[in-house]
Amino acid sequence: MFPRTRPSFRTFLVHAIVPAALLLAAALGANQPALAGQIISIWNGGAGTWGTPANWTPVGVPNNGGGNTYDVRIDNGNAAASNVTLNISPTIDLLTVDAAERLAVANGSSLTIVGGGIANAGTISLNALGSYTNLRISGSDATLSGGGTISLSNSALNTILGTAGTERLINADNTIRGAGTISALLTNRGTVDATGILYLNTYAKINDGTFRASPGGTLMVDIGASGTGRWEAAGGKIQVGAVAVSTSGPISVTAGGELELNGSTMSGSNLTMDSTGIIDVNSTLALSGNLSFAMTDEAKWDWGTTAGLTMNGGVGAGAGHWADWASLEVGGTDLGTDPANHAGAAAGFSSNFDLTKLTIGPGAQVYLADLFDNGNRGGAYGQGEALYVDTLTFSDAAGTLNLNGLNLYYSSTNAAPGQIINEAAPEPATLALLGAGAIAALVARRRVVGKRK
Repeated sequence: MFPRTRPSFRTFLVHAIVPAALLLAAALGANQPALAGQIISIWNGGAGTWGTPANWTPVGVPNNGGGNTYDVRIDNGNAAASNVTLNISPTIDLLTVDAAERLAVANGSSLTIVGGGIANAGTISLNALGSYTNLRISGSDATLSGGGTISLSNSALNTILGTAGTERLINADNTIRGAGTISALLTNRGTVDATGILYLNTYAKINDGTFRASPGGTLMVDIGASGTGRWEAAGGKIQVGAVAVSTSGPISVTAGGELELNGSTMSGSNLTMDSTGIIDVNSTLALSGNLSFAMTDEAKWDWGTTAGLTMNGGVGAGAGHWADWASLEVGGTDLGTDPANHAGAAAGFSSNFDLTKLTIGPGAQVYLADLFDNGNRGGAYGQGEALYVDTLTFSDAAGTLNLNGLNLYYSSTNAAPGQIINEAAPEPATLALLGAGAIAALVARRRVVGKRK
């Protein structure tokens, strides 16, 4: 028999402490998120290029790969102003651009975001000159927040897109301004502002903020769009192709802006146009609210041979509850002939703020208004301005059109007795929709209530 030997004190410690340490590490690890090799990469401040390793802390160019992903921050509160030129085409998870800082994507470069977040309080610019220059969303939806600006140079080659076409850019509060193409799925709660030719195409858009065309800009809409937001031709042109566009928000045409509809269907709440606005309709325009315009030049009022205006407002409003009815501005010179029977002179149906087709929608309650003097045109009957329409259609027996003391002339109608009435109605509060600056530029409004039938 061999005598037992007692273990050394050192051996005892190893057997006792190491298992305890392993248990403690396991317990702590179970409560920690897996980092999966993500690196927070911070710009060191000042001007420089993305592709220079020494411009970053830790040293190295942010670009997912080799098991590492990157959370890029420009410049994480650094007091030095930063102007970063993206001279390569990296893929990263997350991007933060602080206020007053700038990230400029150089001609021919692309930035791909795969982690779902762009917090931009400064400026991200796409600077295409002759090559496609991209902001690309890949793998998942991405939210654009921070209240900053995405600035697009005056080139059709600036592109915001999704790699697979299923990723959505959610613009929470940024302004996307300039020229180029937004082909990605888009939910806009900020502002998209065309200052050059800006295409919305490929994948459907939701506008819950503002789509705008500013002076020198054309917002070309070649894909269906919906939402609750505003559409503003504010000195520029909104041009809608053969697609369906709908909003529960207002549409405005001001400061020399133009709304052009080509084979499309567009619906909104109120449509307001100041004295400089231009409208060119070769399709259907439907409104759930009011139409008001202060134009004095019929050449800016162009309704094609297949164009139609549908008024859908005032549904459920009772007689006399004028605040709940929709209003329709009239601007034609009243050339008379037989207003009692709505028979007008032929000249009144051409270049006289006339409509090709007016439809009173299902159950709609609409009244005529003469808020603006559209060129001092009292007409032969001195009744104020009149409405000329080739075809007047009522969608059902519940719709009503109130002449409100003004004269209506049409070539044909399906109106049943009692669907066209003539009762005095108050002025709608539509002037506020044009804004104080636009109102000051308008000619004096007038209100004429003529004889009742």
